Amino acid sequence: AAIEASVPGVRWVSPAHMHLTMKFLGERADHDVARLTSAMRDAVATIAPFDASTSEAGAFPNFSRPRVVWLGMEPSASFTAIADRLEHHIAPLGYPREERDFSAHLTLGRIARPLAQVQRDRLRAALARAFDGAARRWSVPVHEVVLFSSEHVRGALRYVPLQSIPLGAR
Repeated sequence: AAIEASVPGVRWVSPAHMHLTMKFLGERADHDVARLTSAMRDAVATIAPFDASTSEAGAFPNFSRPRVVWLGMEPSASFTAIADRLEHHIAPLGYPREERDFSAHLTLGRIARPLAQVQRDRLRAALARAFDGAARRWSVPVHEVVLFSSEHVRGALRYVPLQSIPLGAR
């Protein structure tokens, strides 16, 4: 709440909608759910559940031109391994591979219009106060990947879980 109040112009993500996107699929046909579930199961079958933690906060592409406010997740190598395996198993189904390197993060907010320098400085300082230092990190168990559908309902975005695939399930 302190961050939200200190930086107008940021559309903050509701905690109920926060998630780590491993692969954005875009539009898909309903009949693809079974094929995607199978590919996802194969992709994560050899990856054991692990504990992750939050890390630093930042902005994409940077604090000079922030468009997305994010909170990083560690260990990034574990998340990158999952993302790489998902790419490998889902690409044959006709979903294009990501061109950008994977970055494990939670989207905290989005910025539609450029922020003035004073707002960018406030944003950076507020994020540092909220998330810098080991005492401000928290642990998150990672034990599954979930295939979600996003729907617009009465002007609001709603995420609907379609399938949940446990890590390490052979």
